[in-house]
Amino acid sequence: MNTEITVEDSAETRHVTTFRLSTQDGGIQFLVDKDIPWIRRFCDVIQPLLNLKDGWDDDEARHISPAAVSKTMKVLGQVLADKSPFPHISAHPWGGIVLEWQSPRKLLQVQIASNGVISVYWRDDDKSLEQEEENVVELQFVKERLKLIA
Repeated sequence: MNTEITVEDSAETRHVTTFRLSTQDGGIQFLVDKDIPWIRRFCDVIQPLLNLKDGWDDDEARHISPAAVSKTMKVLGQVLADKSPFPHISAHPWGGIVLEWQSPRKLLQVQIASNGVISVYWRDDDKSLEQEEENVVELQFVKERLKLIA
């Protein structure tokens, strides 16, 4: 669900959109003051995942945490360029989110844990290469690999 708002000040008029996502912990609300092409699609994809309740995998899976959603939005904001493909988004059983980009011979997975910690997995079958990084802070590695998939 989103709401369009017009903000006027003496310098300019801006159109701001408020997005609201329902979560198991209440909800998340954020404002977007520029056109971000992927944001509506993200909301459409993430909302059903946010509706998953604890035990959604018929085992001990937890619902997605607000921290994981917030960090995922920051990651997407940093790595998605104009022509970047939108990732497949799925829930991780420990309350996080998994972003996945795939081509026939390459795979990039970014896992955002329930506490917002980022882990990255990269596989390039053409080079018989696999790389894993945990506690990722800088996303340059992700940006560079994403260019190889796009």
